[in-house]
Formats: sequence, structure tokens, C-alpha cells
Amino acid sequence: RASVVLILFIFGLLSFHGQPARAAGNLRWGPFKINPSIGLTEMLDSNVCRTDSGDCVVDGKNDDGQDSVTLISPGLLVVLPLRKNDVELEYKGEIARYGTLSSEDYEDHAIRGAVHFNSPMGFKASAEDRFRHAHDPRGESQNTDLDLFKENTASVVLGQVLGGRFSVEGTGRFMTIDYDASRNDFRDRKEATGGATAFYRVQPKTSALLEFLWKDVSYDKNLEPESRDSTVVDVLTGMIYEISAKSKGTLKAGVETKTFKDSGRTNYTGLAVSMEVEHQLTPKTALKGLVERTSRESSVSTQDYSILTGGGISLSHRFTAKITGTGRFSFGREDYPNDQTVDSKTDKRVDNTVLGGLGVVYWIQQWLNVGANIDLEQRNSSFNTYDYSDQRYSMTVALVL
Repeated sequence: RASVVLILFIFGLLSFHGQPARAAGNLRWGPFKINPSIGLTEMLDSNVCRTDSGDCVVDGKNDDGQDSVTLISPGLLVVLPLRKNDVELEYKGEIARYGTLSSEDYEDHAIRGAVHFNSPMGFKASAEDRFRHAHDPRGESQNTDLDLFKENTASVVLGQVLGGRFSVEGTGRFMTIDYDASRNDFRDRKEATGGATAFYRVQPKTSALLEFLWKDVSYDKNLEPESRDSTVVDVLTGMIYEISAKSKGTLKAGVETKTFKDSGRTNYTGLAVSMEVEHQLTPKTALKGLVERTSRESSVSTQDYSILTGGGISLSHRFTAKITGTGRFSFGREDYPNDQTVDSKTDKRVDNTVLGGLGVVYWIQQWLNVGANIDLEQRNSSFNTYDYSDQRYSMTVALVL
């Protein structure tokens, strides 16, 4: 049994006190920096399928949704440094094998290539392409089977310091997503995004900003009779700051509009927010926070879109040179615009999800650590059938070279 192997492996590692031949991040092959990694996690999940009953539907029948799962997470990052520029190639994967619910087994893979260029004249450019073959987390849609998809995202960022206090940045992004199963054909789409941001430096490491984003959403197969194709425009203002080495963040807020190309659907105009902050409370304690409000494409065929409003906070504390603890809490509210009928009840769907967790990591060596986590998640919906409660307990061994 994988859990027994994991426990014995951890016991063996804790008994090992030898010195590594190379520290983490020091592997090289000619001019290339090579950073391989692999993680092994054993998890107990009380509600694998995130259902209100706690059961999973297997071959048309309800089955106990509690199960153990073994996760293997390989990774590889290869970097070619070129003075102030670099080329990157990265792979990340996650392979899941469940104890009894084999229908939930999955293999997620992602590969990313990137080029970064920085000119001494204040010009910078980066290009990236990322491909994923992955699955939607349980609870994302109402399907009883896993939803697998292929996604490719290509992006370009160009920036220029104009002299004095001004600088500008332009972005371009093109994304395609294609779901494997025909039941999700209505979600296959292409998204083309362009944007421009102007910065005005008010302090050496603090700048005010004004940002404009435009996105065209085009579905491969539209639901009749109206098209779900749309154009999304965001106009945001805010600031990026680094008051000191202890405190930095990005704060943006403004207006978002979503306009459907078919007049038969209801357009949206509302508040858009994106905030990320980091603060070093003490030399051993760090705080991170995130707040976001945005529209997103709906995973429900009867809904045009959804509005996601949420935030999270995490606190980490280094107890010793080798032991770090973390606490985390997040809240998300998802509002759907159209009336929906479920079990003879008609209402607008609103989902409120809360997640809290605790974790600890022990670094046996600079390149080797073990950890344990507890995560509690609960969703309360305006329709009881979308409620769920889940508890996850896990132990992890990670090797990072």
C-alpha cells in the first residue's frame, strides 16, 4: 500500500544526515541551469467528487466518495542565461491514482517555453507559450465524470522606459481551450487579449498606473439560438509599490464591461479588482494577501457567464532554520446572472466557498523536504444540490535539485 511505503520512506529520510554533493539549484550542463524536482503525496480525501451527499457516481451508481490518493508530481526547469536575458523550458506534471475510485485517476501535464530580453536602453520583451493537458477540479461543473481539456496560451509582453518618470507596457495573449468530451463542446473557445499600461513613478519603487485591457471571446460551437461570443473591456487604475524590502504589492481597480455580440443575451458592467500584497511582519513571519473581482466564462450551459469575487490570506512562520509552518484562509463568491430551476426551485444561483488550511514543512536538506497539510473546504449554494463539504489530509516528500 502506497501510504505504508511513504511512511517508511519518510522514516528513512529522517534518519539520513549525510551532506549532498550539490546544493539545490546548482546543477549545470554546459551553459544550462537544470532544476529537476519530484514530489510524492499521500492524501485522504473525504469527498473526492465534491457532492452534497459525499458520494461519487460510478457506472451510474452512487459510491462512497471518501478515498485515498497517491500523487506523483514531477518537474523540470531548464534555463539558459544570456547575460541579463534568458531562455526557459519547463515541465510540470501531476499523476493521481486513487485507492478504489479508479474513475477519478488523472494525469495532468504542462510544458512552458519562454524568452526574456532586457535592453540597457530601458526596453524589455518577453514571449511565452504554455500548453496544458489537464482536468477541471471537482465542483467546477455539474458533470459526473472528469472534464479533461487541452489548453494552449501564447503571450507577449513589451515594455519601454520613456525617460524621467514614465514607462509603458503592452501585452498580447491568445488562448485556445478544447475539452475532450463532447458534453463540453459548448465550452470550447478561443480568447484573444490585448492591453496597454502606463506607469508614472512617484517614488523610486512606487508607481501609479492606468491600464486598458480588451478581450475577444469566440466559441467554437455556440448554443442556439443566441451566440455566447463577447468582447470584454477593463479600464483599471492603481499602483505598484515596494515601500521597503518588507512590503510590496500591486493594487488595481476599475470597471469591466462584457458585451455579447448577440443582442439576445444580457450584457454586464461592474467593478473589477485585482490586488496582491506581501508584507514581512518579522524576519521569520510573512503575510500575503489577494483580492479579486472579475467575470469569467461559465462552465454551466444555461448561464452566460459568472462573476467571481474573492480573496485569500496566508501567514507563514519559520520556527527554526528547517521548520516552517503556514496557515491559509480564502473566500470566494460566484454569482450567476440567469435564473435557474433545480428541483422545482427557481432562483439565481450564488455559490459561497470557504477554504482554510494548516501546513508544516521540514527541510531535511536544502534539496529535500517533508510536509503535512490539513485543508477544510465548504461550499454553500442557493441550490442545496451544489453544496459540499470536504476535508483533505496529506503528507508529502519533495526532492528539489
